[in-house]
Amino acid sequence: MEQETGSTKEAFQKQLAVLCEYCGKKLFIMKIRMPWKEISVVPACDCLEKIRKKQEEESRREEMMGMLRRRGFETGKYARMKIRNFSNQNMETNVIDAIGDYINSVNFKTRNWLYLHGDNGLGKTFMAVASAREIALLRLWSPALFRWAEVCSLIQQSWQDREVKIEWNLLRDAGILVLDDIDKKAATPWALGQLYDVLDYRQINELPTIITANRSISELSNFWNKSKETEDLSKAIISRIMGQVVKMIHFKGSDYRLYGN
Repeated sequence: MEQETGSTKEAFQKQLAVLCEYCGKKLFIMKIRMPWKEISVVPACDCLEKIRKKQEEESRREEMMGMLRRRGFETGKYARMKIRNFSNQNMETNVIDAIGDYINSVNFKTRNWLYLHGDNGLGKTFMAVASAREIALLRLWSPALFRWAEVCSLIQQSWQDREVKIEWNLLRDAGILVLDDIDKKAATPWALGQLYDVLDYRQINELPTIITANRSISELSNFWNKSKETEDLSKAIISRIMGQVVKMIHFKGSDYRLYGN
């Protein structure tokens, strides 16, 4: 009698189960008795939520690729600035490792700036752009890329031509910002004042920022201190950089551009 009951129960369960069309998992049909009729409900499989999330992530990643194109990361040489493409034989392994650590660990609401410095042609801009691209695709953060000397030139042009627009909101609010060559522009109070405003905003809001320069942070002080006004501004800028930088990487070696890389 018990064996017959077991067989009946097993047959009953098979009758009340269907297989998920995506993963094949057995889904048991729920019978709900209403005052006027009984209805059968098949619960959604867990895999459907995973599929939905994957589709959403792929969609957001496609949007991010479009954003990278619109914001200059896929223009000219910038398009080839990807970590796997860098071939400077003089690049030290610990530099690559340090940049990889930054990419994997950077987050909001922490010390989250990266400072890359060294002579020309050592790969600072290359690695800054490559890192920002990786972070944008990994974390789906809005990216931005600005050459500081070019920004200053555009600001000066805008004084004479109102058609020239500076993307201040993007410069300040980007999820991951590359600010390239901050020490290429002459150390005027005006130029330093503009740089201070950008860095102060990003420091207050703890927004991840990658900065490149020819000079180390300590060398910036001597470079910028030309007057009392520039001295005060440079101290304020350096203080903010030091307060947010989690990694400072010194690029050494030979100019890789001379070898056609």
